[in-house]
Amino acid sequence: MNYRVRPAARRDIIRYWKIIKTDNPDATGRFLDDVEKAMEQIAKHPALLGHEMGFRRHAGVRSFRLPPPFDRYLIFFRLHPRHVEFKRLLHGSRNLPRLFRPRS
Repeated sequence: MNYRVRPAARRDIIRYWKIIKTDNPDATGRFLDDVEKAMEQIAKHPALLGHEMGFRRHAGVRSFRLPPPFDRYLIFFRLHPRHVEFKRLLHGSRNLPRLFRPRS
């Protein structure tokens, strides 16, 4: 299945890449590789991977945890008939319901 990465998800990836680069420059390549592999894996088996979020306002949005050592990061995605839409990549310690509120 094809996939699309929303601009917010692209910004998230870049933001966390910069943070990781500051803390551990050697890990930045692995981080990007793990994000790409996770997206490809989800796109291949979207109905089998991820967990439904419990936010009523975001019915149908699923989350998938990156593998260690980046397992504190979650990819949020929604299934569509012909593609997977990657909405965000967020650190699990964030206030997730607040981050998924629509912007006014």
